[in-house]
Amino acid sequence: MAKYKTDFSVLSKQQPLTNKKRHHLFLQGPVGPFFKELATAFKEQGDLTTRIHFNCGDVVDWLGQNDALLFQKPMGAWPNFIRAFLTKHAITDIYVYGDCRPIHQQAIYEAKKFNIDIHVFEEGYIRPNYVTYEYGGVNANSELPQDPDYYLKHPLITKSQEILTPIPVPPAGSKTGWYAFRYYLFCFLGTIIFPYYRTHRHWSHTVEALSWVKRSFSYFKRKQRAFQIQKSLYQKREKYYLCLLQLTGDSQIQKHSAYRSMREYIRDIIQSFAKNAPLNTKLVFKNHPLDNGISNLERKTYRFAKRYGVEDRVIFVDGGRLKGLAQIAKGVITINSTAAFSALHHHKPTIALGQAIYNMSGLTFQGDLNDFWTKSEKPNENLYNAFRKVLTYVSQRNGNFFNEEGRELLITDILIKAPKKATIYKPQQTQNTAANNNEMNDNAAFILDVAE
Repeated sequence: MAKYKTDFSVLSKQQPLTNKKRHHLFLQGPVGPFFKELATAFKEQGDLTTRIHFNCGDVVDWLGQNDALLFQKPMGAWPNFIRAFLTKHAITDIYVYGDCRPIHQQAIYEAKKFNIDIHVFEEGYIRPNYVTYEYGGVNANSELPQDPDYYLKHPLITKSQEILTPIPVPPAGSKTGWYAFRYYLFCFLGTIIFPYYRTHRHWSHTVEALSWVKRSFSYFKRKQRAFQIQKSLYQKREKYYLCLLQLTGDSQIQKHSAYRSMREYIRDIIQSFAKNAPLNTKLVFKNHPLDNGISNLERKTYRFAKRYGVEDRVIFVDGGRLKGLAQIAKGVITINSTAAFSALHHHKPTIALGQAIYNMSGLTFQGDLNDFWTKSEKPNENLYNAFRKVLTYVSQRNGNFFNEEGRELLITDILIKAPKKATIYKPQQTQNTAANNNEMNDNAAFILDVAE
C-alpha cells in the first residue's frame, strides 16, 4: 500500500490536465511499473493509453494492462510504422524515458511533425527526491537556454518566489536492482519473440548480466578500498582535481560529446594534467557507480598515467561518496554528467567537455582544458542559485520511479500539471511577466497542497 494513498480517479476529476480526451502513447520507460501506473491513472480520468513493446522486459513491466502491441519487425521498419501509428490512432501525447535511444529519437522526430506533445523523463538533475520531467527533450535537448540572463532575470528570481523543499523519498536501491534484474532477464529469455530487438546500450544484455555477476563478488572489497582512499585524501589534505567518469554506452556521451569511449576521455585528461597541472596536485578519477567493469577502466587509467609519467599522481576510486570528494577538490572535470551539479553546488571550478544543460558562462569554465588547471574560477554563486531555482521549477518533479511512495508523488503531480515549458519566460518578453507570475503562483499553490 502506497504511503500517500491518493485516489487518482477522484483527483483527476477535480482538476483534470485538460477537458479534451487524450490518447497517451508509452514507449520505453524506466525499469519497473512507473509507466504502467501512470497509464492506469490516465485511464481513470477517461483517457486512452497504448504501449508499444520492443522486448519481453517491456512486456513484464506492463503486466496487468491489455492496451499494448508488439513491435517485432527489423528496426528499419520503425520510422514508417510509428509515423502511421501516430496518425491512425490520433495520438496526442508520447512518453519516453531518455530522448537519445534510436527508438525514441525517431518517434520524437515523427511526433513533432504532428504537433504531438512529447513528455521526456530522466533521472533527476538534482538528487535525491527529484526526477526530471521536461517537454520536448532533456539534458542537451532541453528547451532551457544556456543564457545566464534567462535565469538571473526570470520572474522566479526577481519576485523572490520560493521553491518548496521536496518531500523526502525513501531510497530505492534494492527495488531498482530487482526491477533491472527482472527486466534484463526477460529481455534475454524473450529473444525468440523479439528476434530483431537490439538494445541501445553498449553491450548485449547477456554480456552485461554476466559482468554484473562477476562484479558483485568484489563489491565489499571495492567499497572498503574506496573508503580508505577517500579517508586518506581528506586526512592528508591532498590537493587534487576530481574527474567524473560516465558510462561508455551513455547516450549523453554518444550523442552530446566528441568522445566515443571513456578510454579516449581518460587519455585526454591525463595527458593534459601531466603537461599543465601544478606539480603539487593529484588527479582523482571517480568511477560511475553503474559501471559494469567490462572495460576495466581502472587498469586503463593507470596505464595512461604511466605512459605520461604521472603514475604517482593519479588515483582511481571505484566507489566512495561524490559529495565528499567534490567538497575538497580544487576543481572538477566532466563530459556532461549530472554529477557535476554536486561540484557546482559546492562552488567548485568545473569544466564540461561536452554539451550539458549547465555548461554556460558563469557556471563552468569556458576555456580550453589545458588552461583549466591553472586559470579556472569558481561558479558565480548568484547565477548558480538562480539557475538551480529555475531548473527545479521547470524540470524537476518530487518523487522517484522505483518505489511506491516516490511513484505516487510523481504521478499525482503529473496528473495535475502539464510539463512547464521553458519558453514560459524570456527576458525580452517583459510584457508577459504578470501573467506568467500568476501561472507560477497557481502551480506553487498546488505544490504546497501536496506537501501538506
